[in-house]
Amino acid sequence: MSYRSLLVVRVHPGQGAEAAAAFLARGVLTECASAIPQFITGEIRRSLSEPDRFCVIAGWSDPQGWHDWTAHPMRAAQMAELGHFVADIEHSDIYAAPLL
Repeated sequence: MSYRSLLVVRVHPGQGAEAAAAFLARGVLTECASAIPQFITGEIRRSLSEPDRFCVIAGWSDPQGWHDWTAHPMRAAQMAELGHFVADIEHSDIYAAPLL
């Protein structure tokens, strides 16, 4: 069974392009993969209609990996470096396997 997390972040107005470049340069998903064995895959997407809004969609082998990541020192370090871009975290949750 796999799980998906969804994080929706709004950055400060006009900072979407700069924030995207910084997130990619930092390698936020690569760092997550190296820190949390339950991390399977992830992607960052930027809204077409609201370029200062991003979603991070990640796959996990179990929900505990996501919970571990939310409290991990590496994530805290990422926020220390990149948090100045963040205006609001609109949504953060993990979801069970698809309903069939």
